[in-house]
Amino acid sequence: MSSKTAIAGIDHSIIGVRDLEAARETYLKLGFTVTRRGRHIGWGTANYCIMFGPDYLEILGIVDPTQFDAGLNDFIRIREGFLKLVLRSDDADMTARHLKAAGFDMQPVQDLARLLEMPEGDVKPAFKLMHPKDGNLPGFSGFLCQHLTPDLVWRPEWMAHENGAKAVHAYVILHQDPESLAAVYESFFQEPVVRQPGRLIVETGGGKLVFIHPDQMDQLYPGLEWVGPLEDGTILAASIAVEDTDRTEAVLSCNGVGHLRHGDGSILVQPGNTHGIALAFQAL
Repeated sequence: MSSKTAIAGIDHSIIGVRDLEAARETYLKLGFTVTRRGRHIGWGTANYCIMFGPDYLEILGIVDPTQFDAGLNDFIRIREGFLKLVLRSDDADMTARHLKAAGFDMQPVQDLARLLEMPEGDVKPAFKLMHPKDGNLPGFSGFLCQHLTPDLVWRPEWMAHENGAKAVHAYVILHQDPESLAAVYESFFQEPVVRQPGRLIVETGGGKLVFIHPDQMDQLYPGLEWVGPLEDGTILAASIAVEDTDRTEAVLSCNGVGHLRHGDGSILVQPGNTHGIALAFQAL
């Protein structure tokens, strides 16, 4: 965490799906441990999470179409896949002060809670959320989150995965001009960025954001079958750090999940097998 910003890297991503229970089964077959179901209080959405040591994946679906869904229904009418990225703040007030001083226009801090269905009865994880106003963080679709009750969701039994997954190493995001984003992300995170031809690598303090031009997709992920949008800010892929890709491949093969093994040892699971996201497993 930067002492100037209280931003502690990437907290989680949100995968929007049409059938929440089917998506749960999909991610179990991919070798992940999936939490018990959570339900957002006052909203029509529910989730399952895949917890790692520093971060997690959130699988989000609609369980009551008559209630507020934060734009999920509009998204899944078009496709499934990454809906949002969420950055972590260890102190929402400090982060808000940093971002205001750096010239970022943010919405007021909001409170959110959800009910997590446990055998001993429901528990209530609670959060503080901060949303950038439109246009303040180009190429980024998401918000910031401070966990008020982290022990309720980071449970040891949920962080051990059959496929050996340890963390999300990076998220890959499409953008027509990655270089143009350099200054704004250096200011936001107070971290240096790395410029490469057609790419910009942003250090967040915990995980990377990798912005690439769409013509870099096949170079980064040979054989990728992508039928999703190519617009700026489209979240294409997650790179999952694992203990051993041989172990990961054995789990995928045993469970009948199609995948590609690349020459560098990494494994690619196509969006058609993941509810709309590219998953790359790497031994890191």
